[in-house]
Amino acid sequence: MTAGSKAFELKEEDGLLWVKVLDKNVSPASLMEGLGEAGLAISLDRVREILDKADGEWQSVGAIGNRVKVRLSEDKLKAEIYVEPSIRSLEQKEAEKHIRKALKDAGVVFGIKEDVLKRFAEGDSDLLATWIVIAEGEAPEECQDAKIEMFVKIAEKSLQEMENAMVVDFKSLGFIPNVKKGALIAKKIPPKEGKDGKDVTGNAIKVRKPKDFSIKAGANTELSDDGLEIRATANGFILKEGNKFTVETVLTVRGDVDYSTGNLECFGSIVVTGGVKEDFSVIAGEDLEIKGVVEGAFLKSGGKMKLESSVRGMERGVIECGGELFLEYADQCKITAGGDIHFKRALMHCEVETEGSIRLAEGGKGVIAGGELRSGGEVECNVLGSKVGTKTIVRVGVSPRLLKQQRMLSAKKEELDSKITTIKKNIRYLTKLAEEKKIDEKQKLLAIKFIQLLEDLEKKEKEANELLNKVHELIKKIRSKGKVVVKKICYPGVSVFVRNDKFQVREELEEVKFYFDGEVKIASLEED
Repeated sequence: MTAGSKAFELKEEDGLLWVKVLDKNVSPASLMEGLGEAGLAISLDRVREILDKADGEWQSVGAIGNRVKVRLSEDKLKAEIYVEPSIRSLEQKEAEKHIRKALKDAGVVFGIKEDVLKRFAEGDSDLLATWIVIAEGEAPEECQDAKIEMFVKIAEKSLQEMENAMVVDFKSLGFIPNVKKGALIAKKIPPKEGKDGKDVTGNAIKVRKPKDFSIKAGANTELSDDGLEIRATANGFILKEGNKFTVETVLTVRGDVDYSTGNLECFGSIVVTGGVKEDFSVIAGEDLEIKGVVEGAFLKSGGKMKLESSVRGMERGVIECGGELFLEYADQCKITAGGDIHFKRALMHCEVETEGSIRLAEGGKGVIAGGELRSGGEVECNVLGSKVGTKTIVRVGVSPRLLKQQRMLSAKKEELDSKITTIKKNIRYLTKLAEEKKIDEKQKLLAIKFIQLLEDLEKKEKEANELLNKVHELIKKIRSKGKVVVKKICYPGVSVFVRNDKFQVREELEEVKFYFDGEVKIASLEED
C-alpha cells in the first residue's frame, strides 16, 4: 500500500514505513507532516537526512508504532478496540488487514462486528481515538431449577414441633396457615434447561444442569395427575416438611390462649387444653373444644362447640356456635347456636339464642336465672329464675333466625315508607307549581327525578312486602309446639313466651311445664 503526495510516496511493509521522494525540493515540514500522519514521529534533522539521500528509490525511515489496541472484558464476552487516527494513512485493504491482525493476536475470533470493522478500515473519524466494541460473544442462558410457588402461607414444622413451641411460633408468626377444602396450596414450576454460550475467543461457556425434585401429598392433600399441583382435601392448617404438604384438621393448643399465642383462627377444628384469657378470640371453621376457663373472650365455631369449664362473660363474652353447644356454666354472655344447647350447671344473666332447644345435661344442677333466652324448640332446666325475683325471659316455639329476619325486613319497609311519603309530598308541591305555571326548568327536571325515584322506591317496597309476607307465612308453618320444662322450681319474675303468647310467673311453681294450647298454659310434670 502506498500513500503520499506528488512530491513523495509512503508505504508500509511488515511494520516499517518506507518513503520515495519524487521531488527533492519538497518542503521538509511537508514530508515531516506526512510521516507523522502515517504514524511515525520523526525529527526535522532526520527528515533533512532523508531528503539528502533521496535518489527516487524507496528508503526505510523507521518502525511504525502500534496503531490498534484490543482489550477483552473479564468474562471475554466483549472485545473493544482502540484505533489511532494514523490508520487513515493506509489504504482500506491494508487498514482492515492491520485491524484483523490485531484482533487475531488478541485471540478475538468470534462475534466480530463486520460493519464496525469496515468503518474503521475506511478511517471513520467518529470511531478513532476511542474504545469501541468490536466483538460480542453469545452469553449463556442460565438454567432454572425447579421451584415451588406457594398460594398460602405455611409453617415449615411438624405438628409436634408446633405444639411443643406454640409460645414462640404463634407469637412471632401471628397467624395460623389456614386452608379450605379444595384450595390450591402449592404449584411446582418445572426446571428449565439452560443454553451454552461462546466468548469472543471462540471458547464455549458451559451452563450447569438444572436441579429437579418431586412434591408429595401428605394427609388431607392430593397431588394433580401431572404431579405439579397440591390441593387440600379438608379444612385445616398446612404443614410443610421438605417438599411434602399436609393439612392437619385439628389444631391442638397446649395451654392457655393468651399473649403467648395471640388470637387463634383455624379453618379446621381447634382443641385448647387450657383456657382463654380476657379479650382474646378463638375461631374454628369446624369444631371447637376448650377445657379451661373462658374469661370475657370471643369464641366461634362452624360446627359443634364443647366448653368443659366455666365461661365468665364479664358482660362482653360472646359465643357463636354453628352446631350443637355443650357447656358447663356461663355467666353474662351473649350466646347463639345453630343446634341444641346442652348446659350442666347454670346459665346466669345470659342472652341466649338458638334454632334448636336448650337442654339440661344429665346430672347437672341446671339453673337458668336472669337474661333472655330464645329457643326455636324447647327449654329444659331444674331451676328457672331466682328467689330474689331476677328478671328472666324465656321465649320458645319460634325460630330466632326468622324473627330476626322479620325485624330487619320490617325496619326496611318502614324506612322505604318514610322516603316514599316525603317524595310524594315533594311531587305534590311541584305539581301545584306547574298548575299555577310558576315552575321553572330546574324544578321541572327535579320533578322528573322525583317521579323516577318514586317508581324505584315503590318497586323496592313491593319486594320488601313480598319477602316479609313470605317470612310471616314461614314462621306460621314452622312454629314448633314449644314448651318450657322446669324439673324442680320456677320462681316469680320469670316471663314465659310460647309462640309469642306470654305467661308471667307470680308465685313459686314446682315441677311444671309451660306449653301452648291457644294460650300459654302450665301443667304438672306428673301429668306427662
